Amino acid sequence: MRRLLCLVLLWIAVPAFAQYPEVDAAVDALMAKDLYALGKHLPPGLEKGLADLTANEQRELSEELLPSRTLRRQGMVVRRSDSPEAIVVIEPIDPNRHNEPVTTIKLYKRISDGSECLLRLVIEAGGSGSGQFQVWLRYIDSEWRVYELEDEAGRKVELDTPDFLAKRRHTELNANEASAIGSIRSYNTAAVTYASSYPDIGCPRTAEDLGESRYGTDVDPHHAGLLDSQLTTAPFEKNGYRFSFQGAEAEYTVIARPIKFGVSGKRSFFSDQSGVIRSTEKDEEPTERDEPLQ
Repeated sequence: MRRLLCLVLLWIAVPAFAQYPEVDAAVDALMAKDLYALGKHLPPGLEKGLADLTANEQRELSEELLPSRTLRRQGMVVRRSDSPEAIVVIEPIDPNRHNEPVTTIKLYKRISDGSECLLRLVIEAGGSGSGQFQVWLRYIDSEWRVYELEDEAGRKVELDTPDFLAKRRHTELNANEASAIGSIRSYNTAAVTYASSYPDIGCPRTAEDLGESRYGTDVDPHHAGLLDSQLTTAPFEKNGYRFSFQGAEAEYTVIARPIKFGVSGKRSFFSDQSGVIRSTEKDEEPTERDEPLQ
């Protein structure tokens, strides 16, 4: 009975002077400036998975998981509160904007059994309530780690589910593969244009022949100005794929392979002077024997 009463009291109110490691962990996660700092307060599986993401995936996930980054773009900064009534304060970076209302996040309720903890937080803008959300944490590997977020509308972000990264990676994979196919088509179009522009030469010999001169001179057979620099200068990488181009007088091949197979893409692509794009889901060099895209 006494234990039950203590738990109820914890739910009713949290002393303004209380200091809890769970709260510190939640604040550290909220204030994290990069995914590495945030990862220490996420489920171990998710922390490990972040290291396997491509740079583009990490950048997009940072926009989703790092409030401090979003706030900074809005000219705001998040800091620990000097007042015992709030845990963090969100305020303008520019001191000349001191008349704008300050947003605070306050700890409203907390319940913990030492291995799991629920924090209910209240957001106040300009001194009036503007929303609530709750954070679930678990004590794992000597760290309090955030594994679930829920807003007052009941929308949840479950960070410990196996498909949390998989869903985002699937979207990213589709986008990367679509971009690679588009780039292959751009190579094909540029090669045909090049051959018609320089009939005495025929097909371009290298990807550099399709690019622009670094010195800003007029176009010529070695700098035809037909493709952007990502596809015509080393390392020939764009949106998770690495490209290679080889040409001869009447033929050429262009290949796109994932920079990190299975992470930045699951298919490799091949095309040549026929204009047909082929693909393989094997982690190997694609060839003219692979199946054409449908």
